[in-house]
Amino acid sequence: MKQPTTKQPLPNLAAQPEPIVPTINLTLTNRGARYGDFTDNAAVSQSLKKWLWEQAGWAKLNPTKREALEMIAQKIARILNGDPNYKDNWHDIAGYATLAEERCKEEPTHYNFYK
Repeated sequence: MKQPTTKQPLPNLAAQPEPIVPTINLTLTNRGARYGDFTDNAAVSQSLKKWLWEQAGWAKLNPTKREALEMIAQKIARILNGDPNYKDNWHDIAGYATLAEERCKEEPTHYNFYK
């Protein structure tokens, strides 16, 4: 039986001692340096996802496998637009593939969530 997950309370951002905006700007600058321009990344990611959605086999996938493939597509976009030697992206791809693999079992073969 699956154990329920314990949700952690959200942090009180208003109580944070340092200003949020400069921290967010620093994070965005760092991510841009690592992954490339967000607009370019979004374009590649959405193109990959659109291609996935158009495949006949997409209807056979459950939400877990669809999400895994979409997350992998997003990581591929980061690799193509940013630092291809950043190991964390490759590690994340392996992780999402493993999560999908662990959930392989006999299931219904068609899911029509978008109709």
